[in-house]
Amino acid sequence: MSNIEAQVNPFLSTSLPCSPEAERGLVGALLLRSSAVDDVAEIVTPDDFHDVPAKESFTAILKLNRKGQPVDLVSAYIELTEMGSQVTSTMLSQMTSAAPIASVVNVARKVKAMSNRRSIMQASTELFSQAADLTADVMATANNTARVVDHVLSGRAGAGRQDLKDIVAGMVAKAMTGECVRTIPTPFRDLNMITGGLHSGEMITLAGRPGTGKTALALNVASSAMFAGNRVGIFSLEMSQESLAERLCAATMSINAQAFRTRNFNHGELLLIQEFQNYADTMPAKVFDSPRVDTDMIRAECRKWKRQEGLDLVIIDYLQLIQSTSTKREQNREREVAEISRSIKQLAIELDLPIILLAQLNRSVETREDKSPRLSDLRESGSIEQDSDMVWFLSPWNTANAGIPVVDVKLTVAKSRSSATGHVMLRYVRRFLRFDEVE
Repeated sequence: MSNIEAQVNPFLSTSLPCSPEAERGLVGALLLRSSAVDDVAEIVTPDDFHDVPAKESFTAILKLNRKGQPVDLVSAYIELTEMGSQVTSTMLSQMTSAAPIASVVNVARKVKAMSNRRSIMQASTELFSQAADLTADVMATANNTARVVDHVLSGRAGAGRQDLKDIVAGMVAKAMTGECVRTIPTPFRDLNMITGGLHSGEMITLAGRPGTGKTALALNVASSAMFAGNRVGIFSLEMSQESLAERLCAATMSINAQAFRTRNFNHGELLLIQEFQNYADTMPAKVFDSPRVDTDMIRAECRKWKRQEGLDLVIIDYLQLIQSTSTKREQNREREVAEISRSIKQLAIELDLPIILLAQLNRSVETREDKSPRLSDLRESGSIEQDSDMVWFLSPWNTANAGIPVVDVKLTVAKSRSSATGHVMLRYVRRFLRFDEVE
């Protein structure tokens, strides 16, 4: 390594921070005070240990604790031997001798802090190397680095790995105690009966032809969620923040949406707009509008919102306007849409919240005698169907006939991984840009 490299990137000449004394002392303390194992396990995982003997010993302690067996020096040595570890009984004795007098939890936090520092340094080194490589996709690398930093900030570094038996045990405990599943209901009773509401980690694709009310329906769901106290993030790629607010106001307060275009309000409507402002002051919502948005920008904004103020539901309007982050010029649009769709699904899982993704249907649906949309009508990519946990279709209707103030529209749940499929009838009140239930 040259002096220039070391000056430009100090991480290349800096050893990773660790404290073998703290790690071994923590293991020794747990061998002496097994009652602290559960408290420590909430703070650190085996991956947080840099010292190999301490890491293997801590893994053995967790296994003993999980099996309900006593945690002591003899049991730990037997478990380590079965694991094929090279840790000796003498080394375990030395760890117990190094056990700190200080709080075991405080020592665990020190070990975790060192682990977090290593994670950030390793991510920074990777980012530096990729940034220096002009052929690398630097945005993808930056995005991965941001994920590491987010995990550190949320205390979830190393999360995602769990034994099936532990997952099932948690599932059974929730079932036995009657713990409610965390869902966000839609404003439509019949739709909730079919879907069970919006579940965390799910991507719901809401598709239809232009002008059939996709945005209106999504905003109806958003408004209902916000009034219930859920924090909502909206990405509007097709209209401005102000237009979005006007549509929310029209739908919520039953104001003719055309009045917002002409600014010709009567006295009653002005009072309703002021009342809506009072509602908006308490609505936990964020709006992002930009004509040029890619999945990296969406991911970064969502992470920031969730970290700073919390986030329960995301709405993206709409899929075909999201730009690809791919640097491959020869890649066709179908493959780009596939990558975008997969990225949005991964984001729903990562942030543990539902994402409603609006999408366009192919024009072919209008040419068939039976105009009911099919999954094959999803425009530009069949991967949308694959990635979606649910697919909702708004059936086409005569949007050109302005003389029809109210339209009954069929909303079809065409796909659902975890619930039933079927359809519900909704009434679209065009002047309010609002869907209501058909009584």
